[in-house]
Amino acid sequence: MRKLILHCLTIFSIVVLFSACSGSIDSGDLEKKSAKEEIAFTPKEGVYESARKENIKKIFHALPSPVEMADLIKKTGSSFDKTYLNDPKNASKYVTSAQQAMNLGIYGADLSYTSIFQQDRQSLNYLFAVQEIAKALDVEASIDKKVFDRLKGNQGNQDSLMSIITETYWTINAYLKENESREETSALVVAGGWIEGLHLAGKHYIPGNLELHERIAEQKYALDNLVNLMNTYDSASLDGIKIDLKEIQALYAEVEIIKGKTSKEKDALGVVVIGGSKEVSMDDVTLQKVLSKIKDIRNKYIN
Repeated sequence: MRKLILHCLTIFSIVVLFSACSGSIDSGDLEKKSAKEEIAFTPKEGVYESARKENIKKIFHALPSPVEMADLIKKTGSSFDKTYLNDPKNASKYVTSAQQAMNLGIYGADLSYTSIFQQDRQSLNYLFAVQEIAKALDVEASIDKKVFDRLKGNQGNQDSLMSIITETYWTINAYLKENESREETSALVVAGGWIEGLHLAGKHYIPGNLELHERIAEQKYALDNLVNLMNTYDSASLDGIKIDLKEIQALYAEVEIIKGKTSKEKDALGVVVIGGSKEVSMDDVTLQKVLSKIKDIRNKYIN
């Protein structure tokens, strides 16, 4: 059963990876981006494709993955609670591609959460929910069976799995490029996963939990990047999520950015590298406002 869960998590990871790679990407470009890095972006007419490609790469490395968020929640000593999740029985009621994409992201985060907490029975339920929606979106059809054979043969080897997933991007990219609207679909998957991850962090947050408090505050940067991504698309199907994200962004405007000291170091080649750091300060009132808004928006998409 754990193999099936890994198989489905891999499907979800590939979908999210596509969302992070909608343009041509060389492996050398995939540099690790700090979650605290502020990414400026101003879309201009005629350069949307190039801008989207660059912004998506940054978003991919700035957004916490559902697995990372679930792992952080567990490390804080929190206990598993299935009532925080979207009921897997709801999967069949999502009929539009937008509903399916958002909830593929949501269920992917829920599957990560149940897997991190080793809730095998619950994970199986979310496995089926993810598979049902993935099939409805025709995501599985874009992946050759040989890919899954390679994935099964490399279970337990995270580096190999990520390498295979990266290679698989090219197949999915060609498949989804046949229908331009699929790029917008993949953006909704990312948004759904981000919303659910923040929702779960909020459900487990209690005053004094500094790790979760900091991670929730740092979502100011991730949200800015996500809004920038959405702004590169001119589609009525994204109007609703754009409004929702900007409402959350307005609340995050109250989060204070504190600049740290500038540092100077020499790299291995003797080149002087100038760096800096930033921290965020979020009071409890703002945090609760953000979590309340997240709850309202999430409920709108799962009900």
